[in-house]
Amino acid sequence: MFSRIHRPTGILRFACSFGAVAMVTGQPLVAALADLSPLRGLKEVSHAQVELRGGFWGPRLTTQHYVTVPHALNSLEKDGHVTNFDKAAGKFDGPLKGHHAFDSDLHKALEGAVYSLQHFDDPQLRQRVDGILDRIFPQIGGLAYASGQNRVYVNLYAAGAASIKMDKGAVVKLAQKTEYPWDGRIQLTVTPEQAAQCDLCLRIPGWALGHPIPSDLYKFADAKVPVIGLKVNGRKTTVAPLADGYVHLQRRWKAGDVVELDLPMPVQVVRAHEKVLADKGKVALMRGPLVYCLDAADYPGVDLSKLVLPSKPSLRAEHQPQLLGGVTVLQGEALADGQRPIKATAIPYYAWANREKGAMTVWIQAAAKP
Repeated sequence: MFSRIHRPTGILRFACSFGAVAMVTGQPLVAALADLSPLRGLKEVSHAQVELRGGFWGPRLTTQHYVTVPHALNSLEKDGHVTNFDKAAGKFDGPLKGHHAFDSDLHKALEGAVYSLQHFDDPQLRQRVDGILDRIFPQIGGLAYASGQNRVYVNLYAAGAASIKMDKGAVVKLAQKTEYPWDGRIQLTVTPEQAAQCDLCLRIPGWALGHPIPSDLYKFADAKVPVIGLKVNGRKTTVAPLADGYVHLQRRWKAGDVVELDLPMPVQVVRAHEKVLADKGKVALMRGPLVYCLDAADYPGVDLSKLVLPSKPSLRAEHQPQLLGGVTVLQGEALADGQRPIKATAIPYYAWANREKGAMTVWIQAAAKP
C-alpha cells in the first residue's frame, strides 16, 4: 500500500543509461543512476504493433503462454484458490482451502494470462480465463453484506440495493445512497417484509477511528479523531463499535426506516514508525479509505524524489469528475527541489500511470518542523 518511487522505464533506457554511466561518468553506477530523471516527451510503441517471435524473447514468451500461465492456473485451481471464490459466492458450505491471502496470486496469474492473450490467439485459454472470472464476480455481493444470528452486517459502503434472507426465512431489503469513497455520508433505507426485531450492524473503518492500519507501523500525524455522525430516522445515536468493529443497532425495524452514517474524511498526513528508516523524514497522504500518491503526469520537469511538502501541509480535497473517470484529488503547495514553490496535486494511488508513464511516489519528503 505505501510503496516507494516507481519508474516503469523500458529495457532500452536501462541499457543506454548503464552504458552512459559506466563509460562516460566513471561514477559508481548506483550513485549516478540516483540522479537520473525519467525521460519525457517519448511515447512507447504499442505492444500490438510489435512481434517478438524469434531470437532471445520469442521462445520465452511462447513458453510463458503455453507452459507458465497454464501451470500457474492449474496449481491455483488444484490448491482450491479458485474454489474459495465459489464459497465466497455462497455456492457451497465447505471450508476454505490453503492460505486465504492467495486470492491475490490468482489475480496476478489472471493478469499475466490476459496480457499474454493480447499476443496469442488462444481460444482455449481465453475460455478458461472467462470461466474463472465468472466464478470471481459473484463474490462481490458477499463482500458488501453478510447475515446470521438475526443480524445484518453492512461491510462495504456502496450505492445500490440488496435483498437479504434472514435465519428464519424473512427477507430484509437494504438500499444505499452514497458517493463513498469520495464522500463519507451514507444513507441506508431498511425495508423488511414485515416489522421485525434484528441487529443492523454497520462497519466502522479503522481510519475513521484514527488508525490507518491495525498496528503501530503507521499513524496519523494529527491524533484528533473527528466525530462520527449516526442517526436513525433523524434521531442522533451514539457511535460505539463493539469488539467486532461494528456498531450494532438493535431495534424493531419497519419499512422505510432510514439510517444515516457520516464518516468524516479530513486529509490525513501519515507517518511511519520511527524504526522504518527508509521513511524517516517522509509522509504519506490519506483521505478516507484511500492512500494518495504523486504522479509524474502532474509534475512536468519535476523530480518527485526531491519534492518537499511543508511540515504541516495545508491540503484541500476537490472532486474532479472529468479526471481519471472521476476522482477526488488533494491540492496544496510544495517545493520543487526543496526550493521552488509549486502547486502540489495528489491522486488516489490506484489511479497512477493511467495517463502516461513516469515516476510515482507515495512517501514524500517533508520539511523539518520549525
